[in-house]
Amino acid sequence: MMIWLLIGELAIGLRERSAVPSVLELLRQHHVSDTFVAVAVSALPALFGAFVGPVISYFSDRYRSRWGRRIPFILATSPVCALALVGLAYCSQLGRGLHQLLGAASPGEDVCIIGWFCLLWTVFQCTALMTGALYSGLVNDVIPHRILGRFYAGVRMVSLGAGVIFNLWIFEWTETHLREVLLMLAALFAGGLVLMSLKVHEGEDARQPLSQPAPFQPWHHARAMLRAYRDECFGDRYFVFIFGMFMLAAVTYIPFNTFSQYYSTTLGLPKKELGTLLAIVYCASLLLSFGVGWCVDRYGALRVCSIVLTAYSLVSLAAYLGRPTLATFPLVYVLHGVISGAWYTASAALPMALFPQDRFLQFNAAKDLVVSAGSILTSILLGPLLDYSGHDYSLTLLIGAVAAGAASLCFAVLRGKPAAPAAVIPAKAGIHAE
Repeated sequence: MMIWLLIGELAIGLRERSAVPSVLELLRQHHVSDTFVAVAVSALPALFGAFVGPVISYFSDRYRSRWGRRIPFILATSPVCALALVGLAYCSQLGRGLHQLLGAASPGEDVCIIGWFCLLWTVFQCTALMTGALYSGLVNDVIPHRILGRFYAGVRMVSLGAGVIFNLWIFEWTETHLREVLLMLAALFAGGLVLMSLKVHEGEDARQPLSQPAPFQPWHHARAMLRAYRDECFGDRYFVFIFGMFMLAAVTYIPFNTFSQYYSTTLGLPKKELGTLLAIVYCASLLLSFGVGWCVDRYGALRVCSIVLTAYSLVSLAAYLGRPTLATFPLVYVLHGVISGAWYTASAALPMALFPQDRFLQFNAAKDLVVSAGSILTSILLGPLLDYSGHDYSLTLLIGAVAAGAASLCFAVLRGKPAAPAAVIPAKAGIHAE
């Protein structure tokens, strides 16, 4: 079962590691502004997550079928996500066709291409967010919680391996063979998730139908879902504090991750060398993953996450004060990648430790809702700030340092707080936040 889950993660990892660099190349070819990049690549996915995450999570938590409660949704969303990638592969051709069709009424070839991009990117991000959330719910349902830290270390290793493959052998081809790269990624993504879904079987509880289901009434269900989120997720300050903590941690890595590719270009770093640096980051993170996962199982995710965030804050602040040059940027890039990779490994199992298991995906979606709000605000402010500063991309390091420091303080406060009542968070053998 773990092997099939890791195959699914390989498909998700290839999509995550390759989609953004590929579309950044598409956007660069059509001369878009930093503001548009920040909104399209960072803010819009966060906005989509704020809507689609809670909906898919609410229905998946309460759904029962002979296939389980997660797998039917994965089988429905993953092919649509792959088709959106196919559309992005032909985005330039679709835009040129629309430009010719409109004739004198056309706003311009680049505008038509960007219009198609916005439509296809919206579909892609919505379905990608759904499959990612559903995969987390599936792991929470079928993997013993006492080994979640080490399992997510394996997940991280597979994801990093996908990143190494993409950046060493595929990334440089996005300049000349972008369409072929996107088509290949679409096939691998859909194939991997469908194969995983056919091989992994959920527990009996997920396959038994709910007793006496009520007739489906859209307005009634919408109101019930809103009440459930308001009362269960946001009615306790303990959970609200946790959501805010996750938001600060997520905001930490958005600025540099979004603009590091453009940052390196302004310094004159060749794209091939940037791909090599990213492959080095992935290899180093891959080697560290199992150790980080073991530390999470042994010492607790909160403690490990707090240490990682503090380290990132110090490194980013030092890098901002030193103003990276062509000679020092590779070191900053590698340190950023390794430390942020340690965060993603350490924090992967943290929601399972903090949220109720029977409504895990619902609470996780509520957390993502708050994270999305912070990400949207950061992205909306970040693009204009960089345009106004004359593309001073070193500001991304300063923003990351401040956010990481604030998040680290929140983790320290949470470590000193008592756990939520047992009636709210059921006991989970073998897993602990601290």
